Amino acid sequence: MVSRAHRLLAAMLFVAAGAALSACSPLSLLQMQLSDVTGRTEPDASAELEEEIDTADEYDWVIVSFEVPEGEFDVDLMNALFETELAADQALLDAGVGQTDGNGAGLGGYDVFFYGDDADEMWRVLEPVFAEAPIPWTRVELSDGSDDASPEVLTQG
Repeated sequence: MVSRAHRLLAAMLFVAAGAALSACSPLSLLQMQLSDVTGRTEPDASAELEEEIDTADEYDWVIVSFEVPEGEFDVDLMNALFETELAADQALLDAGVGQTDGNGAGLGGYDVFFYGDDADEMWRVLEPVFAEAPIPWTRVELSDGSDDASPEVLTQG
């Protein structure tokens, strides 16, 4: 028989893995998984999640992608890219124009997702931060809402 503590631990590990591999908000994933395991939800948790989904289209998005050559993606590089991601988030927050939504990391790449009111303004703040990244970014996507059919795409390298 699996104890409640074991189910909770398994859910937390599942959430951590999912958060690392997806662009979803880790907090939203945690809320969903914990409610599945415990059978409880916070009174406002489902309303918050619904509001988050409903308003996602209202924001502009910037996705910064790094292509990592085979064999060069190691823990040190991932940590350095994560530190750059944190610096970028702080720069956006300081400028009052956006924030990080998460990242996606895996073999061959590292993507960072940002949202705010104006993708162009966010990129003006982000570009100097990512110019100092441990490896050069390879692609930036500037989207008007999450369902923008023709986002502006910048490439380098």
